[in-house]
Amino acid sequence: MNSSNDNDVKRSGHRIHVPKLSKFLVIVVIGCFMISFINVSIVRMKPERQNPFDMLWNSISFAADRNGIGHYVPSPMERYLIDTANVSFTGNTNTTMSSGCLLWNDISSNNALHETTQTYLKELEVFADLNSKVSVNFKDIRDEIFSSDGNVIRNQAEVCRSLRVSHDGLPGIFKSGELSKMSTGEYVEPLYPPLRHPKFCTEGNKYTLNLSFIVHDFEYMCQQLKPRSRTILLDMGASLDFHAGDTMPAVYLMKEYKRFGFKFDHIYAFEITQAEPKHVFEKVPDEFFPAYHWINVGVSPDSTSKLNPLVSILKTFNEDDLIVVKLDVDTCSVELPLVNQILKDKSLSNLIDQFYFEYHIYMKEIYPSFKRGLGRDERSGGCKKSSVKDSLDLFHNLRKNGVTSHFWV
Repeated sequence: MNSSNDNDVKRSGHRIHVPKLSKFLVIVVIGCFMISFINVSIVRMKPERQNPFDMLWNSISFAADRNGIGHYVPSPMERYLIDTANVSFTGNTNTTMSSGCLLWNDISSNNALHETTQTYLKELEVFADLNSKVSVNFKDIRDEIFSSDGNVIRNQAEVCRSLRVSHDGLPGIFKSGELSKMSTGEYVEPLYPPLRHPKFCTEGNKYTLNLSFIVHDFEYMCQQLKPRSRTILLDMGASLDFHAGDTMPAVYLMKEYKRFGFKFDHIYAFEITQAEPKHVFEKVPDEFFPAYHWINVGVSPDSTSKLNPLVSILKTFNEDDLIVVKLDVDTCSVELPLVNQILKDKSLSNLIDQFYFEYHIYMKEIYPSFKRGLGRDERSGGCKKSSVKDSLDLFHNLRKNGVTSHFWV
């Protein structure tokens, strides 16, 4: 080392002599650190000056990229409802009958909340309109990406981008940031009461069975396909007599996937109400009939039973397959144990890509429709009374566990 170089560190015994330039740099670094610390401290001392939604927005990374983020990120208002346990809007476990519509109808209690809900509703209507106009020009999206022997024939990302409902994708429509995001980067609608389309609160029966509030990230689903991926729909509670024609929710769901090029290889339809097979098959649209398996028995929550399709059917598939599950059997003593199996069994939650569930709760706006089933559950003594908050918590936990979950109707 050249001792004449002013930038060298000079040693004398145990002392280290630092040149003037180095001392100056050390002082600058320490000064910058102290200024940053003071700024952070000031922000923390004055949280009351920030809008609660601004604080949530600043704490959530609503990135438009497709990188996995490692944990579920709820929309700002969903997080507000979950974290604050706001019983004014969600009820609580001790409430026998809570409202699911205060969030949309009560404009006097919180103007910021009302502004957020109305902005999201406008974005949802734009999305629903654009989404309804999408219809790809191929029958099976897998055939656009892979050859019969499993080779890639087109750029997968390019094919999947063609499924976007707008040029900028879902974040380009929901500019308010009120979309939630799965740990994998998949976008999904936020969890709000009334557990169905928001217009159910203002226009009633017209929107009771409307499913256009569900946001499917078909671009993401497409990106997960592998050369040997199979597509499965497990429908538990598959009666085709409840509604007629295209308004039947189960048929709507099948057609929604079909419009985006997702052709189901197998549709397992479990229904406990006895029906003549010929009558059932006449109601199954022609395009789904080759894949349709009508199983006219009820499902069982017993994990050792063949009639528990989560075990006897789903576990014969693998994580490369696209698996869609719908659960609506109107009996909580069957439904809730099945949901808990999904929550507790990682081998199940890892298999299920999309999950639709109608949680039958005590919400005054929908109670007339649920009354018969809830009364039967009460008489059996097997289920507790559940509120809007119970439903929000359950679906939030499903999503935190990696299951892309949607309210069903």
